[in-house]
Amino acid sequence: MHKIYAELVFLENFIVDLLIIFLAALLTGSKPRLGRFLVSAAAGGVYASAAFGTDFAGSEFVKLAAGIAMCVIAFYVKGERGFWKNTCAFFVTAFVLAGAVYAFSGLSRPSAPAPPQAADILFGTGSGAALAALLCVARKKAFRHERRIAALTLEYRGKKVSARAFIDTGNMLAEPLSGRDVIIVSRAVARALFGKDLALLTGLSGAEATERLRAVPYAAATGTGVMFGLEADGVSLRGSAGRIKAVVCVSGEPLAHEALAGTSLMDKLTGGLVYDEADSEQDNGMADNAHRPCGADRLYKRQRRAPAPADAAGGDGTAGVAGQR
Repeated sequence: MHKIYAELVFLENFIVDLLIIFLAALLTGSKPRLGRFLVSAAAGGVYASAAFGTDFAGSEFVKLAAGIAMCVIAFYVKGERGFWKNTCAFFVTAFVLAGAVYAFSGLSRPSAPAPPQAADILFGTGSGAALAALLCVARKKAFRHERRIAALTLEYRGKKVSARAFIDTGNMLAEPLSGRDVIIVSRAVARALFGKDLALLTGLSGAEATERLRAVPYAAATGTGVMFGLEADGVSLRGSAGRIKAVVCVSGEPLAHEALAGTSLMDKLTGGLVYDEADSEQDNGMADNAHRPCGADRLYKRQRRAPAPADAAGGDGTAGVAGQR
């Protein structure tokens, strides 16, 4: 009779679960979160140790619930989409890895008792082929998708937050007074970046008034409107010295990514333009233009065309300066 130690069961399952979680994140292109991944793998190890030799805890329903709970710990972020995609990738990776281990054990022990039936072999082979094809297609899409992802660093009141931004060619938003580009972020990123100032954008009470609040008109398929954002001190590509100022708005709907950035902003970042601190002083002279109409077409032209002369922009020279930033 062999003795099985709980700590060995925990360690084995912890390592395997951590490998599965990392492979699932790699498959979907999700941002690795080492701390959450370690906690999730540890929870899987605890479950495996507690469920060993217990009929109810080892039932298929409880195993499924435990797997989903691990995915919640590892992947769920409020305000972001992609949880169920990561959960499916987790189970697919677990099935493929388990099948590979079972096949290897069968090859290494050909005289093992109770060999699988022919029907089981055919079912396993067909399922494995289908899952392998699914993994290849998903990985190909993930590689193609990664080419449109940029790692950005957002700065606000001395705080720096990293975010993976999807380069959205349809995001042509700009703050009408300064001409600064607009980045749309998820609620999770906004909470980390703005802190208590987030209440200014969500309509909650208790936030102090700030001169950074900006109104941004937009036009979408559902109609037109105005969204509010806060002016960030700087936006830069991760690892790059060049940075620019931008307005950060919070998405009202869950995002598939941590942020959405327009091509205009990315062109400026890759061009190495740097905004100076004199921008804030020039913004104060633009209040008289606050009621000037600004539609979606105007927003696009402000980002794409060459800077207009000062007299054509209103006569005081401020709009011409904004067009250069």
